Amino acid sequence: MHKAVCLIDGFNLYHGIAKLDEEKCKWCNYRKLAKRFLGPRQNLLRVVYFTAFHYLTVAGKHLGRDTCEQWGSAATIKRDVEND
Repeated sequence: MHKAVCLIDGFNLYHGIAKLDEEKCKWCNYRKLAKRFLGPRQNLLRVVYFTAFHYLTVAGKHLGRDTCEQWGSAATIKRDVEND
């Protein structure tokens, strides 16, 4: 068995999904998604979700930060629940 780790770039994933304008795509099981890319002799050890926050200021107001942070928090909560 070969060991595999999936690294998910949350910033680009979030903005890629946002462009699709499909609400159902915003919530996915990252572990199941990663397993679809594995070969028959590969074992998924871990899925790591990481992100960078984009801070855009328009007229003194930060845009984008809260939305990205909420999505990252939800992904963390979902991950903890799935691993129980």
